[in-house]
Amino acid sequence: MPPLLLPVSPPSPPRPLVILLGAPHTGAQALALELQQRIDAGSVQIRDASSMGDALCLTGPDLSPASPLGGGETSAGIATGTSSLAAWITLLRSADQILLMGLDLPLPLYDRPSQEAIDAKLRSALDSAKLSYRVVYGREARRFNNAFFAINNIANQTISSSASALSDTKQGARATRLRTRDCEKCSDPECEHRLFTALLDHRA
Repeated sequence: MPPLLLPVSPPSPPRPLVILLGAPHTGAQALALELQQRIDAGSVQIRDASSMGDALCLTGPDLSPASPLGGGETSAGIATGTSSLAAWITLLRSADQILLMGLDLPLPLYDRPSQEAIDAKLRSALDSAKLSYRVVYGREARRFNNAFFAINNIANQTISSSASALSDTKQGARATRLRTRDCEKCSDPECEHRLFTALLDHRA
């Protein structure tokens, strides 16, 4: 009697991994949580890497270990920061898409210099590791929309109805794909923001 052959379901395609990161007060953690709640977990993985900024605080402007002189950091702390940064870079290399938060959210003036310094280090770390990324701007619903459309470029599975309903709005219906200008030699956040805003206004 021939052996019975049981139907074998095809393996599920791997879920794309999207990692969000940003300087302090740029909303990476809150946005990651909202995306996790509104996008089907079976279609894409959303991970918050905003803590990478803590590792960058222990490095100098060129991402080398910071000098303890005047910095208040111990040798052990510097080593921890350097190894932690390397661990973050390893994680980022596994991502299908990296979303970096823009610096357009309201912030007290006295916090701006430190925020900009961390943002510059994040960009430098990504560039040094030759990792491509997209910058997400906007407030509240618009920020979510912009992140959602960027994720939609690499997600090949169905997005939950609660999130896809958002794409039925005027902005979503006319901007189902996010296309950004590739300015590899320019990392000016203000220039980047102008290009991004112009793109959205043009599509609106």
